[in-house]
Amino acid sequence: MNENILRIVAVFHGPKHEGIIGKVLALVAANPPMTVDGMVKVAKLIDAIKAQGPYGQAFSSRMARALDAMSLLANALDIDFETINDLGQHGSGDVVDGKVVAEAFLPGYEGEGCLAWHESAKRVLAKFHTEVKSGQTILVVSHRPIIGALVDMASGASFNAERLLEVVLSSKLTAKGFVVFDFNKDTGVLTIVE
Repeated sequence: MNENILRIVAVFHGPKHEGIIGKVLALVAANPPMTVDGMVKVAKLIDAIKAQGPYGQAFSSRMARALDAMSLLANALDIDFETINDLGQHGSGDVVDGKVVAEAFLPGYEGEGCLAWHESAKRVLAKFHTEVKSGQTILVVSHRPIIGALVDMASGASFNAERLLEVVLSSKLTAKGFVVFDFNKDTGVLTIVE
């Protein structure tokens, strides 16, 4: 791998528990864990994800379902990980810039949610640019909106909410369970490897 390239293996968390709103505290309802089926789905990816390594570092969203996925992967790969708030899909109860988010950014419901996803993805890349050494592969666990924003950014086109929403809602996005990117830290160009 080129010394200026940072390879990013971005893994989707598995299905989350649905329908718990109103049954538990709002803070818990806004941050449901993965289902057992979701855990099995992620576990089935371990060999394919191992094959993309070795990994120099690992990062996860702070959301419970992403942490569940990263826990499986980190144990299988024997790697520690760091959480990054911008890898999360912000929902009610999340703290963003010191304020509690009052409204969830849900796919298909708000155009401004697309801008939030795009901006989060840009901040994640900026963090990787300044804080992560080139020439290595890193493991990232996140959500459809953030990984979808990275896929959209890799197209090279300028931000467009409708196109990003189309990417995020496409079944093709999560078909493999992960997306591999190369981030050229010299040029700032993000490309999809596979």
